[in-house]
Amino acid sequence: MFPELTAKKRIYAIGDVHGYVDALENMQKAIATDLDKTGIDPHDPEWDVKIIYLGDYIDRGARAFDVIENLIAEKQKMDGIERIFICGNHDTYLERFSEGMPVAEALIWFKYGGLKTLKSYGVLHDERPHDEYFPSDVERLQLALKKALPNTHKTFVSSLKLAHQEDGYIFAHAGIDPRKPLDTQEPDDFMYIREPFLSWEEDVEAFCVHGHTIFEEPDLCKHRLGIDVGVYRHGRLGCVVLEGGEGRYIYADTKMDLFEDPPSS
Repeated sequence: MFPELTAKKRIYAIGDVHGYVDALENMQKAIATDLDKTGIDPHDPEWDVKIIYLGDYIDRGARAFDVIENLIAEKQKMDGIERIFICGNHDTYLERFSEGMPVAEALIWFKYGGLKTLKSYGVLHDERPHDEYFPSDVERLQLALKKALPNTHKTFVSSLKLAHQEDGYIFAHAGIDPRKPLDTQEPDDFMYIREPFLSWEEDVEAFCVHGHTIFEEPDLCKHRLGIDVGVYRHGRLGCVVLEGGEGRYIYADTKMDLFEDPPSS
């Protein structure tokens, strides 16, 4: 069911990290081991090796700051591996909050894990339920994050891609709107979509590898693969390894505390 990659190409696509830096580090080690065991040297000019991170690097897990630091270091490596960093919906909140997003929107972010991110940046010391923060609290935290947010982190977040296309694939955080041509997709399509994308059964322009929607196991369908297996919910980070016309999976665990989403209202 996977499109055929060109010869001597391997792509690792990693699901939502959400602040779980130990799972991220374990995954990076697992990828290095996988390359070694399969005899691939990324420095070999005949090989094209990519690692694609599918976004949502922050929120819910307790170590968002460390995740961003890790990814910045990864981006700077000169080891023959091309790394591509996709933007998730959560990632947009980091700089937008520091620049003064509306209080109502900020409280929604708090509800879905933003408080963990603020704590990781050292600007929140009295974590409470999200609905116990007043507008004055939000404004204080916005100013504090603006001061605490390193320029390197701002630059990294602003450099994130909405999607990446090659060899019949498109890699995006949430997916695509299958009713529209790929060149007319909106940012929210790539970062937020669920339906009709998830249940779509007709042909599409490209096979989409995505995160955003959690599945207990990788969800392979005719036109897509969902690789977010819910590190913050189930304690496991997922990655698909694409080569030729086949895909296989690698997993990495976390020992950090899991996060429980609030009930839907």
